[in-house]
Amino acid sequence: MGKEESSFKKRLRRKRQLRRIAAVAVIGLIMGLIYFYGNRYAGLESDGLFYTDGGAAGFPVSLGGDNALRFSETKNNLALLTDKQMFFYSKNGKRLLANPHGYSKPSMKTENGFTVTYDIGGNSFDVYSRAGLLYNKTPAHKILFCEINRNGYVALAAEDERYEGSVTVFDPSGKEVFKWFSAVEMLVGISLSKDNKTCAVVTAGVSGGLIRSSVYGLDFTKEQETFRTILDNKMALGISLKDGGGHHVIYDGGVAALDSSGNILNDTVLGGKLQIFDTSSSTHSLLVVSADITRNDLVKIDRNGNTAGRIGFDSTVTAVHQAGGNIVVFCTNDAYLLNRDLEITAEESSDKLKPFFAAIGKSYYKIGRYGIERLVIK
Repeated sequence: MGKEESSFKKRLRRKRQLRRIAAVAVIGLIMGLIYFYGNRYAGLESDGLFYTDGGAAGFPVSLGGDNALRFSETKNNLALLTDKQMFFYSKNGKRLLANPHGYSKPSMKTENGFTVTYDIGGNSFDVYSRAGLLYNKTPAHKILFCEINRNGYVALAAEDERYEGSVTVFDPSGKEVFKWFSAVEMLVGISLSKDNKTCAVVTAGVSGGLIRSSVYGLDFTKEQETFRTILDNKMALGISLKDGGGHHVIYDGGVAALDSSGNILNDTVLGGKLQIFDTSSSTHSLLVVSADITRNDLVKIDRNGNTAGRIGFDSTVTAVHQAGGNIVVFCTNDAYLLNRDLEITAEESSDKLKPFFAAIGKSYYKIGRYGIERLVIK
C-alpha cells in the first residue's frame, strides 16, 4: 500500500510538472505569435513621420533574400531593382514581373511607366514598359550610364576606343535613332526632351589647366549640334530638363539655368559645399549644401534659376525625397516633412526610411525589415 501510494504521488507530481511545462510552452507560443503577427500585420506600426500600414492587403511584400539597390514609382506601379532581379509591383503589392538580370553593378532609371536597367561597366541593358520587357541590348562598349524619357526613348552613354565616350539614342522598339561622340571630354549627364527629337549632354574636362564643363544641344532629326554652352571653372555633376525646354546644370558650387537654346538665364552660387541634389521635378531642383560644420541648408531653385526657398538644419542631411507633393528630408537622427514652400509640417526622431522610399499619389512605400511596406502619413 505504501509503495502504491508513493508511486501514485510520483505520477501525480510528474503530471503536474508536465502541465506546468505545457502551460509555459503554450503561453510562450501565444506571446510569440502575438509579437510576430502583431508587428507584421496587425494595426499600425509607428515609424517616424509615418505609420507602417501592416494591415494593408498585399503588404508587406517579401524580397526573398534579395538585397534592394534601387526603388522607385513608375506610373502607378513600383519598380524594385535588387542584386539579382528586376521586380515590378502594383500599388497594391501584386507582383507584375520578376526578371533575373545577371548584372555585376546594377542600376536603374524610371520615367512615366518606362524603366531602363543597366550594368555599369558592363555590356547589357534592358528596357521595360508597364506591359513588360520591351527589349534587351548588348552594346559593344562598356556602359557608363543610361537615361530614359517619358515616352520610352533611351540614351546610352558608353566608352569608346577612339573617343572619350559616345551617346546613342534608341526609340521604344530598340531602334537606334541617333549617335554622337565626345572627343576629349568626359560624359557626365544626358537630358532627353519630351518630344523625342533632341537631348542635351553635359561633359567635363580640362582646358588650359582649368576645369571646364560644356553643354551640347543635339538634334536627332537634323543629326547635328544645335548649341554649345561653356561653363568655365565649373565641374558639372548632372543635368535636368525643366518645363519650357530649359535645363538645370548642377555643378560643384551651384546651378546654371539654361533656356532651350543654351543661353544662360541664371548662375546661382549656393555658398557652401554641395552634398546632395534632387532634380526629379520638372519645375525646380533641390540641393543640399553644407553652410558650416554643423549646419546643412536645403535650397530650392526654380526653373529659371532663381532661389525659391532655403531652410537650414542643424545636422547633416543624409537624403531628400520628393513624393506625393511633399518633401521628406532625413538628417542624422531626425526626419522632417516639408511642403512645397519648404515649410516644416511634421518632424520626428527617425532615420529609418532614407535608403529606399517611393510614393504613388498619396500612398507612400519603403523597403523595410519585412520587404516592401506601405505607409500612411500621420
